[in-house]
Amino acid sequence: MQRLSSSSSKIHLCNQSYKLILSSFSLIDNQNLIPNPPAYQSHHFSSPSKPQHFSTSSQNLSKDSTFSSDDNNRETPRFSFLENKPNFQKSHNSDSYSADAETVYNILRKFHTRVPKLELALNESNVVVCSTLVEKVLRRCGDAGNLGYRFFSWASKQPGYTPSYEAYKSMIKVLSKMKQFGAVWALIDEMRRDNPHLLTSDAFIVLMRRFASSRMVAKAIQVLDEMPKYGCEPDDYVFGCLLDALCKNGNVKEAASLFEDMRVRFKPDIRHFTSLLYGWCKLGKLMEAKFVLVQMREAGFEPDLVVYNNLLSGYAMAGKMQDAFDLIGEMKRKGCEPNANSYTILIQALCGKERMDEAMLVFVEMKKCGCNADVVTYTTLISGFCKWGKIEKSYELLDSMLKEG
Repeated sequence: MQRLSSSSSKIHLCNQSYKLILSSFSLIDNQNLIPNPPAYQSHHFSSPSKPQHFSTSSQNLSKDSTFSSDDNNRETPRFSFLENKPNFQKSHNSDSYSADAETVYNILRKFHTRVPKLELALNESNVVVCSTLVEKVLRRCGDAGNLGYRFFSWASKQPGYTPSYEAYKSMIKVLSKMKQFGAVWALIDEMRRDNPHLLTSDAFIVLMRRFASSRMVAKAIQVLDEMPKYGCEPDDYVFGCLLDALCKNGNVKEAASLFEDMRVRFKPDIRHFTSLLYGWCKLGKLMEAKFVLVQMREAGFEPDLVVYNNLLSGYAMAGKMQDAFDLIGEMKRKGCEPNANSYTILIQALCGKERMDEAMLVFVEMKKCGCNADVVTYTTLISGFCKWGKIEKSYELLDSMLKEG
């Protein structure tokens, strides 16, 4: 479960807590109010930009975020382009670009099935083609990949315009999401021919993830072998992204086999082991997850907070609460102090089984250890007590949450 720290998120969860309490009075909500089981965690394999080092700090695993511009952990490569703008180009501000983007979007919607008329309408629109406009139009098209692709194809032929890194990135992401993998390879070929300096491992990571999400395991692995042909030699980071993608999408057995086959080519590190452990825990295969833990230690890596929390989630979701409590004890003995997410995993599991007294004991222990509860922890408890009919306790927790800010 993603940690929510912004003020807007807190307000939303506070409002949600009020609604939970009110719904208990009105008896209008007969659904299970317990939040979903905690999300697993992984080391950072989601950034498009290859980092110099990897963080092993606790971070919840999100859905395919590769090539996302909102990744706060790494900077997306930035490139400068000199575009020979036509003489008729006039100064644009953000509002005028937005207006032009809307004009183009409406043209695309109207003529997208009639290419000759579409190109004629775009030619007569008098919009100035530049990187800013193209990126805005592609964002406006969103998941309507056909519209974005039509516009990108037209814009690429306009004099004075060279597609930017962001434009290529958007198109690769959209076409991959549409499963137009042939078009993606064609676009990568175009990048190699026209803008080789923009072609990095990022594009191939997107392909790997999309093939993996489509359960096309062989195709995802094939990308790794194709990369050298494009001047991009895969490294440990790229290999880790492939393992991560396979494990996220349930192909853990194939990922484990690949990991063993590639041990010589790619030196195992804690991120690789973590992806495999995460995958087995997600499938409820705790024996396999424990074996990965043994392999990790044999390779000289000690479990960190991310590894422990993944295993903790596996125990909690399997209903093995005693094993989960024992693991918390081991974490403390090993000097890896549980964090708010660790305790929230236990609290969520206990609330889901209506073991509210035990959930409160964990909450008290959490406070004693100096680990501050967050909005997710409070909301889990509040919803559990509402379901249990303990409205006064729900209000008490809500007040406590508000006081702590």
